[in-house]
Amino acid sequence: MKKTVLASSLGLLLAVGTLGTPLVHADVQENNVIQTSTVKEGDVGIDPYTLIVAANGNLEGQMVPYIEGLDFTGKMDLHYSAQNYGFVDGDIGVLMIKLPEQFKFVASVPDFAKHITGNVSAKTILGHNTEPISPENVQSYSDRILITVPTSLWIGQGDVTADITIDYGGFLAQYPTLPIPDAPMGYEFQAQLKYDSAMWDVITDPIIGTDNETLFTTDTSAIYK
Repeated sequence: MKKTVLASSLGLLLAVGTLGTPLVHADVQENNVIQTSTVKEGDVGIDPYTLIVAANGNLEGQMVPYIEGLDFTGKMDLHYSAQNYGFVDGDIGVLMIKLPEQFKFVASVPDFAKHITGNVSAKTILGHNTEPISPENVQSYSDRILITVPTSLWIGQGDVTADITIDYGGFLAQYPTLPIPDAPMGYEFQAQLKYDSAMWDVITDPIIGTDNETLFTTDTSAIYK
């Protein structure tokens, strides 16, 4: 059934593209945080197009609670992957990691973004475009981090993967008075993948399935004293 939907949607995509339908840019907007299009008027090149018919996101991870004086503690490792079916032509995506409410005090400090490392990869025709996660492609807010996904170019099946380490222990070593309260049900992390552009306003999310995923940690205390 998915193959039928995919074929019809891709056929419609190519037909509309041939007619010169103008590109509609889709913004990621939630709680007053907006990620706007990176394609500016007058840029030279082909406008990006995106149509995700079916999607499946997965988020796994592990927390190592912080123990003062031990450098290898206070880390949250996240492993995200998304398998998509559809069409992406030269588009840039944004991977949003929504942080647990208990992290709002540490994440509100601008330096927090410097303690987020890892790599993010997106499929292209010749393989995968992989980039390190650094202050150049990550933004942090009190309730989330936004990671820019490398340019994607594929038709049929594509994927995005990200390995993320949040070194909140290294951050607390600099700001020891900042609290991270306990989470009796575990710390909740959410991942959401959005592309920079889409053909129509009504199709900014996958038609079938979702790239979104939620993870609860088994640890209920981020700091051991």
